[in-house]
Amino acid sequence: MNHTRILGQEWRDENQNTGYPFSSRASRRNRKGIFIPEGTFIDAVFYPLQQGKFPIYLSKVFVTAEKITLTITDQENNFFATAEFTPTQISGPVCFKDANRLAAGAVILDPTAGGVFTGWGAGEHTFLPEETEFAATCHVPIPDTGVSSIHIGSSRLTSKVILVGGIGVALSAKSILVDNDFGGVTRGTEIRVDIVGDPLFRRRLCDRQSAPFIPPRFIRTIRVIGPNQTIDIPVGKDGNFFIYAGNAETERPALRISSEEKNVVVSLLGE
Repeated sequence: MNHTRILGQEWRDENQNTGYPFSSRASRRNRKGIFIPEGTFIDAVFYPLQQGKFPIYLSKVFVTAEKITLTITDQENNFFATAEFTPTQISGPVCFKDANRLAAGAVILDPTAGGVFTGWGAGEHTFLPEETEFAATCHVPIPDTGVSSIHIGSSRLTSKVILVGGIGVALSAKSILVDNDFGGVTRGTEIRVDIVGDPLFRRRLCDRQSAPFIPPRFIRTIRVIGPNQTIDIPVGKDGNFFIYAGNAETERPALRISSEEKNVVVSLLGE
């Protein structure tokens, strides 16, 4: 047997006839007489990454037979987010995403809310801030730090992105601590882009006439894999590695390391 448990039922019952999560001064009725009854919206929380001007309000409800789209925005239209759901299948939170398709909040609707919206008729139904302003407790301020998206032409990249430095462009990353809006610090990653130019530009022009030029690929790390540990040796500041045959274990080491044209030769003395 399946059981569904609703947490905070007493809290829901207490706010059922108060109009929450809308503000107490919100009329919930637009200029055309469209009214949002108490209990249609049970709860809401919004955490926009764009720094809009609070409060956030329900600006538009677009109704079709198959889908209902809710739009929220701030008073200066610096931020907006949308959520879609099927009017006959309301279960769980209805989640909003902003223009960059990032999570921006969620609302809990009564299972019968679909009938309320479809009862308004198909089409677009708009509201003003004083009509559908959400309560202050529904807003969660988010620090305005970091990169939320990368724009390339008319496209936006909001998921995982791999940055690759091209010819003459070097990328590096390091972990940093940034002051946040709450008086503390947040750990982040700083990506540094160095545009150094192409040191092999002239050679590239000469070789282009005969054969495709392939830039050299230099070793940046040497990994030593031992029986108990693995050691990564980074390249020095001048781009060189120095490899020596030491004598930490014996006064007469058999290991020999030498260079031969473009190769490194590792050998052992003895029979």
